[in-house]
Amino acid sequence: MNLLPRRSLLAVAAVVDIAYHARPTPIAAKTLAARHGLPPRHLETLLQVLVRANILRGVRGPRGGYELARARRRISIADIVRAALGEGDDGRDDLRERSTGRSPRSSPTW
Repeated sequence: MNLLPRRSLLAVAAVVDIAYHARPTPIAAKTLAARHGLPPRHLETLLQVLVRANILRGVRGPRGGYELARARRRISIADIVRAALGEGDDGRDDLRERSTGRSPRSSPTW
């Protein structure tokens, strides 16, 4: 029984893989997709989400790919899961909206 959605598990696996293999050169999305048995386009969208969340950094060029945007010890699994699920800064607004079906702004105050 998985407690996290597949997208979150894939995000954690991708970040761990990049943390392990991205020394001294970045890891290409194609290489990462082959290791995990996924189509590169599916993985690429997830990697871009992680770049926007400042977990990964994209490196352009012929030897480009992805590497960690900050030190390994500064990245938590919670950060990765929040980014993969598309939650806000603290995650509470999106979780509340998913559980109640209402946006936090339309929820009653009391």
